[in-house]
Amino acid sequence: MKLQLDHIAILSNSLSKTEATLPAELKRHEIETFSSEGTKEQYLELIPNKPPYLLLLESIGNGPYQRTLEKRGAGLHHFGFCTDDLEASVTYFHRHGLLLHPISLETLKRDTIWLCRPGIPFLLELNKTDQSIENTDFVIKASIPTLTERILWVPGLELIESEKPEICLEIGSSLYTINT
Repeated sequence: MKLQLDHIAILSNSLSKTEATLPAELKRHEIETFSSEGTKEQYLELIPNKPPYLLLLESIGNGPYQRTLEKRGAGLHHFGFCTDDLEASVTYFHRHGLLLHPISLETLKRDTIWLCRPGIPFLLELNKTDQSIENTDFVIKASIPTLTERILWVPGLELIESEKPEICLEIGSSLYTINT
C-alpha cells in the first residue's frame, strides 16, 4: 500500500481573505465553484508543482461544508490522500481508531472513502488512483488549535496542539500561518 498526502483542506469564512494572508510566492490555481457541494475552492502549491497542496474552501450554499461551518466553525477540515489500495489504507487507519464516515456509502462509487474519529477535529479523505504515487519523504508539522493530543500516525504529518487561533504549517524551512 502506498499513501501520498495530496492536500490539506481548510474551511474558511472567506476564501479571498484567507488567501490574501498567505505568501505571494505560493502558486495559486484558479478558484472553482462547486454548486453540488456548496463551495468555492482554490488550490495553492506549498511545494512547486507537486503535492501536498493547500485547499482553501468557502461555503457558499447548503451542503456538507455549510453544516460543518455551523457546527465546528472555520479551520482544518480534512487531509486528502491518494492511495493505490483503498482497502489496505482503510485497514491502516482503522488500527488508529478511525471509522468510515457514512458519506462513504455514496463516495465509494467514485473510489473515495471518508474516515472520522470522535475527538479528532478533522476528516481523512482517501482517493484511489492508478497514477504513480510517491511516498512522502518529508514531514509537515501542523499546529492545530482544536487538537487535544499529538498525532503521529497520519503519514507525512506531525500534528500538534496549538494555543494560537491560527493553523500553522511547517514544511522544511517554510512556515505558513493560516487565518480562517
